[in-house]
Amino acid sequence: MDATYSWHPGAAIGKSRWPVPMCMMPDELISSWLVRLSFAQGCDPLLLTESVWPKSRVWTRDLDRGLSALQITRLSVLAGVIPENIEAAGLRQIALKICMPGLGANGVWPWILAVGIKNRRRSGGLQFCPMCLQTDDKPFYRIQWRLAWHTVCARHRILLLDRCPSCGSAIQPHRLTPDKQNIAWCHSCNFDLRESQVSHQLPDSLMFQNMADKVTQAGVGAWGNKTITAPQWFAFTRYLITILRKGTRLRHTRLDRFLMLLGANLEEISGGATSRRFEFLSLKERADLLSFPFSVCEMGIEGFLKATQAAELGLSYLINSHQELPDVLREFISYSPKREKVFRKRTSKNALRPKPKDTVMRQWLRLQRQKKLET
Repeated sequence: MDATYSWHPGAAIGKSRWPVPMCMMPDELISSWLVRLSFAQGCDPLLLTESVWPKSRVWTRDLDRGLSALQITRLSVLAGVIPENIEAAGLRQIALKICMPGLGANGVWPWILAVGIKNRRRSGGLQFCPMCLQTDDKPFYRIQWRLAWHTVCARHRILLLDRCPSCGSAIQPHRLTPDKQNIAWCHSCNFDLRESQVSHQLPDSLMFQNMADKVTQAGVGAWGNKTITAPQWFAFTRYLITILRKGTRLRHTRLDRFLMLLGANLEEISGGATSRRFEFLSLKERADLLSFPFSVCEMGIEGFLKATQAAELGLSYLINSHQELPDVLREFISYSPKREKVFRKRTSKNALRPKPKDTVMRQWLRLQRQKKLET
Protein backbone atom coordinates (compact mmCIF):
# COMPACT_ATOMS: atom_id res chain seq x y z
CA MET A 1 0.00 0.00 0.00
CA ASP A 2 1.36 3.43 -0.93
CA ALA A 3 1.92 6.07 1.73
CA THR A 4 -0.83 8.59 2.29
CA TYR A 5 0.02 12.10 3.38
CA SER A 6 -1.61 14.17 6.07
CA TRP A 7 -2.35 17.69 4.89
CA HIS A 8 -3.72 18.78 8.29
CA PRO A 9 -4.36 16.93 11.58
CA GLY A 10 -8.03 17.85 12.01
CA ALA A 11 -9.43 19.87 14.89
CA ALA A 12 -11.09 19.13 18.18
CA ILE A 13 -14.02 21.22 19.40
CA GLY A 14 -13.65 23.73 22.19
CA LYS A 15 -16.56 25.84 23.42
CA SER A 16 -19.10 25.93 20.61
CA ARG A 17 -22.11 28.25 20.47
CA TRP A 18 -24.09 25.81 18.33
CA PRO A 19 -26.31 23.11 19.89
CA VAL A 20 -24.43 20.23 18.25
CA PRO A 21 -20.65 20.72 17.91
CA MET A 22 -18.81 18.96 15.10
CA CYS A 23 -15.09 18.20 15.09
CA MET A 24 -13.06 18.61 11.89
CA MET A 25 -11.68 15.33 10.56
CA PRO A 26 -8.00 15.01 9.51
CA ASP A 27 -7.46 16.30 5.95
CA GLU A 28 -11.10 17.45 5.70
CA LEU A 29 -11.98 20.37 3.43
CA ILE A 30 -13.59 23.47 4.93
CA SER A 31 -16.65 23.07 2.70
CA SER A 32 -17.11 19.43 3.76
CA TRP A 33 -16.92 20.36 7.42
CA LEU A 34 -19.42 23.20 7.03
CA VAL A 35 -21.91 20.91 5.28
CA ARG A 36 -21.62 18.30 8.02
CA LEU A 37 -21.88 21.04 10.64
CA SER A 38 -25.10 22.36 9.10
CA PHE A 39 -26.67 18.89 8.97
CA ALA A 40 -25.85 18.40 12.64
CA GLN A 41 -27.83 21.56 13.45
CA GLY A 42 -30.73 20.36 11.29
CA CYS A 43 -30.41 23.05 8.60
CA ASP A 44 -29.04 23.25 5.07
CA PRO A 45 -25.55 24.67 4.38
CA LEU A 46 -26.88 27.92 2.92
CA LEU A 47 -28.81 28.76 6.09
CA LEU A 48 -25.81 28.00 8.32
CA THR A 49 -23.36 30.16 6.38
CA GLU A 50 -25.86 33.04 6.17
CA SER A 51 -26.12 32.98 9.97
CA VAL A 52 -22.31 33.11 10.25
CA TRP A 53 -21.63 35.63 7.46
CA PRO A 54 -24.85 37.51 6.60
CA LYS A 55 -25.16 38.45 2.92
CA SER A 56 -21.73 37.03 2.13
CA ARG A 57 -22.91 34.34 -0.36
CA VAL A 58 -19.85 32.17 0.28
CA TRP A 59 -21.21 29.29 -1.81
CA THR A 60 -21.04 31.39 -4.98
CA ARG A 61 -17.23 31.10 -4.91
CA ASP A 62 -14.67 28.41 -4.17
CA LEU A 63 -14.88 28.44 -0.40
CA ASP A 64 -12.07 25.87 -0.04
CA ARG A 65 -9.54 28.32 -1.47
CA GLY A 66 -9.73 30.15 1.84
CA LEU A 67 -11.69 32.61 3.93
CA SER A 68 -10.73 36.12 4.98
CA ALA A 69 -9.26 36.70 8.44
CA LEU A 70 -12.52 38.25 9.66
CA GLN A 71 -14.56 35.33 8.33
CA ILE A 72 -12.26 32.80 10.00
CA THR A 73 -12.45 34.67 13.31
CA ARG A 74 -16.25 34.74 13.23
CA LEU A 75 -16.48 31.04 12.39
CA SER A 76 -13.91 30.18 15.06
CA VAL A 77 -15.96 31.84 17.78
CA LEU A 78 -19.19 30.08 16.79
CA ALA A 79 -17.77 26.62 16.05
CA GLY A 80 -15.21 26.43 18.85
CA VAL A 81 -12.28 25.66 16.51
CA ILE A 82 -9.11 27.74 16.64
CA PRO A 83 -8.44 29.92 13.54
CA GLU A 84 -5.21 28.13 12.64
CA ASN A 85 -7.05 24.81 12.22
CA ILE A 86 -9.71 26.40 10.03
CA GLU A 87 -7.09 28.01 7.82
CA ALA A 88 -5.19 24.70 7.52
CA ALA A 89 -8.31 23.04 6.08
CA GLY A 90 -8.15 25.29 3.02
CA LEU A 91 -6.14 24.94 -0.17
CA ARG A 92 -4.13 28.16 -0.01
CA GLN A 93 -1.28 26.79 2.09
CA ILE A 94 -0.71 23.93 -0.35
CA ALA A 95 -0.97 26.24 -3.37
CA LEU A 96 1.65 28.57 -1.89
CA LYS A 97 4.07 25.65 -1.50
CA ILE A 98 3.95 24.61 -5.15
CA CYS A 99 3.25 27.83 -7.06
CA MET A 100 5.50 30.70 -8.02
CA PRO A 101 4.77 34.09 -6.35
CA GLY A 102 1.66 35.89 -7.51
CA LEU A 103 -1.16 33.61 -6.37
CA GLY A 104 -4.24 35.75 -6.97
CA ALA A 105 -7.60 35.79 -5.24
CA ASN A 106 -9.39 35.23 -8.55
CA GLY A 107 -8.70 32.99 -11.51
CA VAL A 108 -7.53 29.39 -11.66
CA TRP A 109 -4.84 28.28 -9.23
CA PRO A 110 -2.22 25.98 -10.78
CA TRP A 111 -2.60 22.34 -9.70
CA ILE A 112 -5.84 23.01 -7.79
CA LEU A 113 -8.91 21.55 -9.49
CA ALA A 114 -11.22 24.29 -10.74
CA VAL A 115 -14.87 23.93 -9.72
CA GLY A 116 -16.38 26.07 -12.49
CA ILE A 117 -18.85 28.19 -10.53
CA LYS A 118 -22.14 29.66 -11.72
CA ASN A 119 -24.17 30.93 -8.77
CA ARG A 120 -24.17 27.90 -6.42
CA ARG A 121 -23.74 25.34 -9.19
CA ARG A 122 -20.47 23.59 -10.00
CA SER A 123 -19.24 21.97 -13.19
CA GLY A 124 -16.59 19.80 -11.47
CA GLY A 125 -13.52 20.13 -9.27
CA LEU A 126 -14.23 17.58 -6.51
CA GLN A 127 -13.18 13.91 -6.61
CA PHE A 128 -13.94 11.08 -4.19
CA CYS A 129 -13.04 7.52 -3.28
CA PRO A 130 -16.16 5.35 -2.72
CA MET A 131 -14.29 3.02 -0.36
CA CYS A 132 -13.09 5.93 1.80
CA LEU A 133 -16.67 7.15 2.11
CA GLN A 134 -17.75 3.60 3.01
CA THR A 135 -15.21 3.19 5.79
CA ASP A 136 -15.73 6.65 7.31
CA ASP A 137 -17.86 6.72 10.46
CA LYS A 138 -19.13 10.04 9.16
CA PRO A 139 -18.31 10.50 5.45
CA PHE A 140 -16.31 13.60 4.56
CA TYR A 141 -14.32 14.99 1.61
CA ARG A 142 -10.52 15.25 1.72
CA ILE A 143 -8.11 18.00 0.68
CA GLN A 144 -6.24 15.57 -1.60
CA TRP A 145 -9.40 15.14 -3.68
CA ARG A 146 -9.05 18.75 -4.85
CA LEU A 147 -5.41 18.37 -5.98
CA ALA A 148 -5.10 18.06 -9.76
CA TRP A 149 -2.27 15.51 -9.63
CA HIS A 150 -4.39 13.06 -7.60
CA THR A 151 -6.20 10.44 -9.69
CA VAL A 152 -5.89 7.37 -7.44
CA CYS A 153 -6.72 6.57 -3.82
CA ALA A 154 -3.36 5.40 -2.49
CA ARG A 155 -5.03 3.86 0.56
CA HIS A 156 -7.43 1.54 -1.30
CA ARG A 157 -5.52 1.45 -4.61
CA ILE A 158 -8.52 2.28 -6.78
CA LEU A 159 -9.26 5.06 -9.25
CA LEU A 160 -10.98 8.12 -7.88
CA LEU A 161 -14.27 9.32 -9.35
CA ASP A 162 -15.11 12.90 -10.28
CA ARG A 163 -18.75 12.45 -11.33
CA CYS A 164 -21.84 10.71 -10.04
CA PRO A 165 -21.80 7.32 -11.81
CA SER A 166 -25.60 7.34 -11.98
CA CYS A 167 -26.41 10.73 -13.54
CA GLY A 168 -22.99 12.19 -14.43
CA SER A 169 -23.42 15.29 -12.29
CA ALA A 170 -20.49 17.03 -10.63
CA ILE A 171 -20.11 16.30 -6.91
CA GLN A 172 -21.75 19.20 -5.01
CA PRO A 173 -22.35 18.29 -1.34
CA HIS A 174 -23.25 21.91 -0.45
CA ARG A 175 -26.47 21.49 -2.44
CA LEU A 176 -27.68 18.53 -0.33
CA THR A 177 -30.50 18.83 2.21
CA PRO A 178 -30.32 17.84 5.92
CA ASP A 179 -32.60 14.82 5.46
CA LYS A 180 -29.66 12.96 3.88
CA GLN A 181 -27.93 12.82 7.28
CA ASN A 182 -24.50 12.59 5.60
CA ILE A 183 -22.77 14.00 2.53
CA ALA A 184 -22.08 10.76 0.61
CA TRP A 185 -25.00 11.34 -1.76
CA CYS A 186 -25.50 12.87 -5.20
CA HIS A 187 -27.47 16.09 -4.89
CA SER A 188 -29.03 15.56 -8.33
CA CYS A 189 -30.29 11.96 -8.42
CA ASN A 190 -29.96 10.88 -4.76
CA PHE A 191 -27.52 8.11 -5.64
CA ASP A 192 -25.46 6.79 -2.73
CA LEU A 193 -21.88 7.50 -3.83
CA ARG A 194 -20.59 4.79 -1.50
CA GLU A 195 -22.19 2.21 -3.80
CA SER A 196 -20.19 3.34 -6.85
CA GLN A 197 -18.38 0.70 -8.90
CA VAL A 198 -14.61 0.93 -8.48
CA SER A 199 -11.73 0.24 -10.84
CA HIS A 200 -8.50 -1.43 -9.72
CA GLN A 201 -6.75 -0.81 -13.06
CA LEU A 202 -4.31 1.79 -11.82
CA PRO A 203 -2.65 4.18 -14.31
CA ASP A 204 1.04 5.01 -14.28
CA SER A 205 0.05 8.40 -12.89
CA LEU A 206 0.08 6.84 -9.40
CA MET A 207 3.89 6.94 -9.40
CA PHE A 208 3.84 10.62 -10.30
CA GLN A 209 1.16 11.25 -7.65
CA ASN A 210 3.36 9.78 -4.92
CA MET A 211 6.36 11.75 -6.15
CA ALA A 212 4.39 15.02 -6.26
CA ASP A 213 3.12 14.47 -2.71
CA LYS A 214 6.70 14.03 -1.47
CA VAL A 215 7.85 17.17 -3.29
CA THR A 216 5.00 19.19 -1.79
CA GLN A 217 5.73 17.97 1.72
CA ALA A 218 9.50 18.41 1.47
CA GLY A 219 9.51 21.69 -0.46
CA VAL A 220 12.15 20.39 -2.89
CA GLY A 221 12.22 17.86 -5.70
CA ALA A 222 14.68 16.16 -8.02
CA TRP A 223 15.00 16.12 -11.77
CA GLY A 224 17.50 13.39 -12.41
CA ASN A 225 20.40 14.21 -10.09
CA LYS A 226 19.52 17.91 -9.88
CA THR A 227 17.65 19.23 -6.83
CA ILE A 228 15.20 22.09 -7.37
CA THR A 229 12.53 23.86 -5.31
CA ALA A 230 8.94 22.59 -5.27
CA PRO A 231 7.60 25.54 -7.36
CA GLN A 232 10.32 24.94 -9.98
CA TRP A 233 9.59 21.20 -10.00
CA PHE A 234 5.86 21.74 -10.58
CA ALA A 235 6.56 24.45 -13.19
CA PHE A 236 8.77 22.02 -15.12
CA THR A 237 6.10 19.31 -14.87
CA ARG A 238 3.50 21.67 -16.26
CA TYR A 239 5.88 22.55 -19.09
CA LEU A 240 6.20 18.86 -20.00
CA ILE A 241 2.43 18.42 -19.98
CA THR A 242 2.05 21.48 -22.25
CA ILE A 243 4.49 19.98 -24.79
CA LEU A 244 2.70 16.64 -24.60
CA ARG A 245 -0.71 18.21 -25.26
CA LYS A 246 0.81 20.19 -28.12
CA GLY A 247 2.12 16.95 -29.59
CA THR A 248 -1.28 15.23 -29.46
CA ARG A 249 -2.84 18.12 -31.38
CA LEU A 250 -0.16 18.83 -33.99
CA ARG A 251 1.13 15.28 -34.63
CA HIS A 252 4.29 16.66 -36.21
CA THR A 253 6.88 14.02 -37.13
CA ARG A 254 9.77 15.53 -35.15
CA LEU A 255 7.61 16.31 -32.13
CA ASP A 256 6.14 12.80 -32.22
CA ARG A 257 9.62 11.30 -32.28
CA PHE A 258 10.79 13.54 -29.44
CA LEU A 259 7.85 12.58 -27.20
CA MET A 260 8.19 8.88 -27.98
CA LEU A 261 11.90 9.02 -27.07
CA LEU A 262 10.79 10.40 -23.70
CA GLY A 263 8.37 7.50 -23.23
CA ALA A 264 5.04 9.02 -24.32
CA ASN A 265 2.37 6.94 -26.05
CA LEU A 266 0.40 9.53 -28.01
CA GLU A 267 -2.30 7.06 -29.06
CA GLU A 268 -3.40 6.53 -25.46
CA ILE A 269 -3.56 10.18 -24.39
CA SER A 270 -6.99 11.80 -24.25
CA GLY A 271 -6.16 15.16 -22.70
CA GLY A 272 -4.85 16.89 -25.80
CA ALA A 273 -8.07 17.20 -27.82
CA THR A 274 -9.24 20.19 -25.81
CA SER A 275 -7.73 23.59 -25.10
CA ARG A 276 -9.05 23.68 -21.53
CA ARG A 277 -6.61 24.33 -18.72
CA PHE A 278 -5.22 21.28 -16.98
CA GLU A 279 -7.25 22.07 -13.83
CA PHE A 280 -10.51 21.73 -15.80
CA LEU A 281 -9.74 18.34 -17.35
CA SER A 282 -11.54 15.15 -16.35
CA LEU A 283 -9.89 12.53 -14.19
CA LYS A 284 -9.10 10.24 -17.14
CA GLU A 285 -7.58 13.08 -19.16
CA ARG A 286 -5.33 14.09 -16.27
CA ALA A 287 -4.35 10.49 -15.53
CA ASP A 288 -3.27 10.00 -19.16
CA LEU A 289 -1.15 13.15 -19.12
CA LEU A 290 0.43 12.57 -15.70
CA SER A 291 1.87 9.23 -16.73
CA PHE A 292 4.40 11.14 -18.86
CA PRO A 293 6.32 13.51 -16.49
CA PHE A 294 7.42 10.72 -14.13
CA SER A 295 9.63 9.01 -16.73
CA VAL A 296 11.08 12.34 -17.89
CA CYS A 297 12.01 13.34 -14.34
CA GLU A 298 13.81 10.00 -13.96
CA MET A 299 15.82 10.67 -17.16
CA GLY A 300 17.09 14.02 -15.96
CA ILE A 301 18.56 16.86 -18.01
CA GLU A 302 20.87 14.59 -20.01
CA GLY A 303 18.04 12.36 -21.19
CA PHE A 304 15.86 15.33 -22.11
CA LEU A 305 18.67 16.94 -24.08
CA LYS A 306 19.57 13.70 -25.91
CA ALA A 307 15.94 13.26 -26.99
CA THR A 308 15.88 16.84 -28.24
CA GLN A 309 19.00 16.32 -30.34
CA ALA A 310 17.96 12.89 -31.62
CA ALA A 311 14.63 14.25 -32.86
CA GLU A 312 16.32 17.38 -34.31
CA LEU A 313 13.70 19.43 -32.54
CA GLY A 314 13.89 23.21 -32.90
CA LEU A 315 13.22 25.78 -30.22
CA SER A 316 9.87 26.63 -31.79
CA TYR A 317 8.57 23.34 -30.40
CA LEU A 318 10.15 23.74 -26.98
CA ILE A 319 9.13 27.32 -26.26
CA ASN A 320 5.47 28.08 -25.67
CA SER A 321 4.43 31.69 -26.19
CA HIS A 322 1.80 31.34 -23.44
CA GLN A 323 4.17 29.86 -20.87
CA GLU A 324 7.60 30.88 -19.65
CA LEU A 325 10.50 28.47 -20.00
CA PRO A 326 11.16 26.80 -16.62
CA ASP A 327 14.29 28.01 -14.85
CA VAL A 328 15.70 24.48 -14.73
CA LEU A 329 15.86 24.43 -18.56
CA ARG A 330 17.40 27.85 -19.14
CA GLU A 331 20.94 26.70 -18.40
CA PHE A 332 21.06 24.26 -21.32
CA ILE A 333 18.31 25.28 -23.74
CA SER A 334 20.83 27.25 -25.82
CA TYR A 335 22.46 23.93 -26.81
CA SER A 336 19.29 22.85 -28.59
CA PRO A 337 18.88 23.41 -32.35
CA LYS A 338 18.10 26.97 -33.31
CA ARG A 339 14.54 28.19 -33.59
CA GLU A 340 13.04 27.17 -36.90
CA LYS A 341 11.52 29.83 -39.06
CA VAL A 342 7.95 29.14 -40.03
CA PHE A 343 6.61 30.90 -43.12
CA ARG A 344 2.85 31.09 -43.38
CA LYS A 345 1.03 31.98 -46.54
CA ARG A 346 -1.10 35.07 -46.09
CA THR A 347 -4.76 34.66 -46.85
CA SER A 348 -7.49 37.17 -47.38
CA LYS A 349 -9.38 38.15 -44.23
CA ASN A 350 -12.62 37.75 -46.12
CA ALA A 351 -11.83 34.24 -47.34
CA LEU A 352 -14.37 31.78 -46.01
CA ARG A 353 -12.59 28.56 -45.16
CA PRO A 354 -13.80 25.66 -43.03
CA LYS A 355 -12.14 25.45 -39.62
CA PRO A 356 -9.94 22.46 -38.76
CA LYS A 357 -11.68 19.52 -37.14
CA ASP A 358 -9.83 19.84 -33.81
CA THR A 359 -10.85 23.53 -33.56
CA VAL A 360 -14.50 22.67 -34.16
CA MET A 361 -14.38 19.87 -31.56
CA ARG A 362 -12.88 22.19 -28.93
CA GLN A 363 -15.64 24.73 -29.55
CA TRP A 364 -18.27 21.99 -29.38
CA LEU A 365 -16.93 20.70 -26.04
CA ARG A 366 -16.89 24.25 -24.67
CA LEU A 367 -20.54 24.76 -25.70
CA GLN A 368 -21.54 21.48 -24.05
CA ARG A 369 -19.89 22.53 -20.76
CA GLN A 370 -21.71 25.88 -20.81
CA LYS A 371 -25.08 24.22 -21.41
CA LYS A 372 -24.47 21.66 -18.67
CA LEU A 373 -23.62 24.42 -16.18
CA GLU A 374 -26.80 26.35 -17.04
CA THR A 375 -29.08 23.37 -16.33
